[in-house]
Amino acid sequence: MSDAKAAQQKNSWLLEGRVREKPSRTDTMLSNWEKRQAAKKAPKKTAEQKPSVPPGNLKNKKKDIDILVPKGPKWYPVDSTGRKRKAKKSQVKVRKSVQPGVVVILLRGKFAGRRAVVLKTLPSGTALIIGPSSWNGVPLRRVNPAFIIATSTKIDISSVKIPDNVNDSLFKRPKAVFSGKSEEQFFAVKPKPKKVPTPERTAAQKIIEDALVSVLEKHDASLKNYLRSRFSLSSGQYPHLLKF
Repeated sequence: MSDAKAAQQKNSWLLEGRVREKPSRTDTMLSNWEKRQAAKKAPKKTAEQKPSVPPGNLKNKKKDIDILVPKGPKWYPVDSTGRKRKAKKSQVKVRKSVQPGVVVILLRGKFAGRRAVVLKTLPSGTALIIGPSSWNGVPLRRVNPAFIIATSTKIDISSVKIPDNVNDSLFKRPKAVFSGKSEEQFFAVKPKPKKVPTPERTAAQKIIEDALVSVLEKHDASLKNYLRSRFSLSSGQYPHLLKF
């Protein structure tokens, strides 16, 4: 008996004129059975290594990922073994508009809205400014150039000599030394000490301010009123449309 007939006999008769499976189902079973028989008789192929696929020609993402990306280790060290890299000290860049003698408007801090004169740029990238304090109350201090607006008003301050000790270290506050406290001293309520500038800073401010005031007084009285006035915006004024 042939194989085809043997397959047809699996579809037995239930009643007269009725079979167990439909004709379409019978054909599918027969074709699957023929494929299995043909696969058994076919010679076995030896397993070949998959060729590496370049990353530019990816057809199937899952297969390509298995080929290109190696599997990571199952164990990692607890401590990081990476070496520490030293931070590179890059030169600080300052805007071209922040030049000595330029009048700027402060945008942040206690003196926000006040005007001041730029004396020079410190190595830290901050700008050294002064009001002067006898005119508008702005003392000798350093500010971040990102929080000032440079105006078109510029004063010749070449005759103003700045002491050599006026640098970043002059504005650093001394670190407080912690000493052991008793329980009563720890819970005692004490007023916060006022921030007082060092004597060196006060002396340098007086020297610079006296020389600057003598230069400013040679100009018109309008300059003095300009430095004393506080910058503000009224209704209908927009800072991006103003010319400083």
